[in-house]
Amino acid sequence: MNVPEKGTPVVVFDSNRGMYFGYVEEIDIDRKIIRLSRARHCFMRAATGMPDCEGNYSLAVVGPIGRSRVGPRVDMIVFDVSKIIQCTDDAVKAWEEAKWKS
Repeated sequence: MNVPEKGTPVVVFDSNRGMYFGYVEEIDIDRKIIRLSRARHCFMRAATGMPDCEGNYSLAVVGPIGRSRVGPRVDMIVFDVSKIIQCTDDAVKAWEEAKWKS
């Protein structure tokens, strides 16, 4: 898989169990850093109720649903990146429509 290009919607996981959605601005793979625009932090991921799409990676497939809790849009830099997953169109729509719930 290639490194996502600028503007690609992704879900990012860091080594501290952080889960973030945003649009790639810049990636430094060697230093494990990604800069995101319009990023949102997922404080809590609710179960999807879909047996074939559970777990944290569902945030990149269906996005935050139900009782998931997400923060407001911000520009951010994520350090100690452990995973970067490109989002489906359905996930992007769910992240963009999610209400800010702290």
